[in-house]
Amino acid sequence: MFEGTGWEAQERVLKNSRVLIDTCSLIYIEEHHLDKVWENFSILHKYTNKPIIVPASVVNELDKHRKKKISSDIKDRTLAQYAGKAIDRLVAMQKEDIVQIAGDPQKNFADAEFFSAFYDLTQNTNVTLITQDNALAEGVLGIRNNRALKYVKKINVRKVNQNGRLQTFYFDEMLRSKNPDFGRGKQPFTRPEGERPGHKFRFCTKTTDIPDTQLPLTESVQKGEMLHTDDKQAVILGEIVGSGGEGSIFDIGNNQVAKIYAHHRLTRRRFEKIKLMIANPIRCEGICWPLHMLYNARDEFVGYTMARANGHVLDPNLFNRTLLEEKFSGWTRRETIDLCITILEKISYLHQRNVLLGDINAKNILIVSPQKVFFVDTDSYQIEDFPCPVGTEEFKAPEIKATQYSELLRTFGNEYFAIAVLLFKIMLPGKHPYSHQGGGSVKENIQKMDFPYALKEKSNHNAPEGLWRYIWSHMSYKLKEAFYTTFQKDEEHCRENKRYGPEAWIELFKHYRNALPKMAENDELALSLFPDRLKKNDGQYYNFKNDTKITELPDEALNRSENKSSTNLRDILLLLVWLYIFYRLIH
Repeated sequence: MFEGTGWEAQERVLKNSRVLIDTCSLIYIEEHHLDKVWENFSILHKYTNKPIIVPASVVNELDKHRKKKISSDIKDRTLAQYAGKAIDRLVAMQKEDIVQIAGDPQKNFADAEFFSAFYDLTQNTNVTLITQDNALAEGVLGIRNNRALKYVKKINVRKVNQNGRLQTFYFDEMLRSKNPDFGRGKQPFTRPEGERPGHKFRFCTKTTDIPDTQLPLTESVQKGEMLHTDDKQAVILGEIVGSGGEGSIFDIGNNQVAKIYAHHRLTRRRFEKIKLMIANPIRCEGICWPLHMLYNARDEFVGYTMARANGHVLDPNLFNRTLLEEKFSGWTRRETIDLCITILEKISYLHQRNVLLGDINAKNILIVSPQKVFFVDTDSYQIEDFPCPVGTEEFKAPEIKATQYSELLRTFGNEYFAIAVLLFKIMLPGKHPYSHQGGGSVKENIQKMDFPYALKEKSNHNAPEGLWRYIWSHMSYKLKEAFYTTFQKDEEHCRENKRYGPEAWIELFKHYRNALPKMAENDELALSLFPDRLKKNDGQYYNFKNDTKITELPDEALNRSENKSSTNLRDILLLLVWLYIFYRLIH
């Protein structure tokens, strides 16, 4: 049935069950232009004569998203666009009987009524749910694996991947591999070890009143010492793999390390914060979240364990051209775009749980590949009323006036500014967005919000000459527009409550990535990290949104305009000098 489509492995499951699809998967399909999913649904209908079931509440939810197309929030507008496309698709598919809209539109798809209805459906037929939602998938699998629910037919849960294929959820695969009876009604549903589904930390506006007083420590911790975790597991400290002002990192085997604090960093506030983080674990690959607290033989708190990070530190290895070409040989613009997306996805993951990084800077990110990075120093993150006690001036939002980070709770808007700076420094390797030619310091320019790079006719003519202007010229127009409106005073996204969040940046970078092949056809340097000239002066740029080319006042034209202005001024001055000389000669 599915020969040559990439769905061969799912044929038996789909052929013998009714298929339901969730809102998030419908939007995901449109967002990633996965027409092949619907082509395969058409094949399935042709062979089984059973339509795909779309709960009416899903259509209702899509319609609510679609109505936000005029929202001031770019995230809402983007979502509205995909929701509209999904509804149009469902209407067309319903006419061909490939889709069946069923149920009460007023009922929330993920609430108790849905699970009850889902359970009723499983009494009579096998069911396959397609969703991108981990929490919903776990809830449905809970129905499947609860011994108290008898006579349940077979339930499967799948998600759509970026290639348009269906795949199982990681926790489903893991539990099946550990127990072949999993999913056959022979055991109650249990979650894999890890974070609590749907858990969010409180978002606070007032710092904790827990004192930052020092904890007792009888003697300093050394290599080879045996410690124990909060669950009484022995840990022996191996070689030191890193050290800094806060303490030292020791290898403890099993791809884990121990962070042991210097005595002056062992405070009551830090102890309570780490305890809160460990009680609410985050299990996202690459985010080195605390795993277990560590104590010495006298039960004195000394640090914590975490997953071991590897790779090259973003700064300086990506921000120095010599190091970049040595450590990341062969990288093109595509790799830096993918790197930005990977970093943004991890930040988005944390933000969804009300975790702010606080001190966003390139020294806390390690790169293995464009798709694999590690976030370290997570114990400094802003969690509930525990502030991030450190910061970096070049990433500090202009509205932040406080100088003591330990008493400051940042907002999401503050963090969005730092994210934009980080992205800019990745795209223009190591260059700060407020680094001017002949201008003030970066700190001063941040406060002025005086951005030097041109957007069409808008320019303060202070962009650094040469390489940096060349790189800026070759970026997609939409990305340049996003940077410009974020960094330039009085532009649409410059204010704290109007800045792009990580999800909006992800969309911009994905569109840029999709546009690269056609941009490279127009100019072979579109893929170069360090182009040696401006974008080709053809008066056009590639608009990846609708696959057309639109006339633009190109960067080269701006340069000619600047040069022409200065040339005209020189000519006028020269003429005045000659007139003066002529006047003196005749008089």
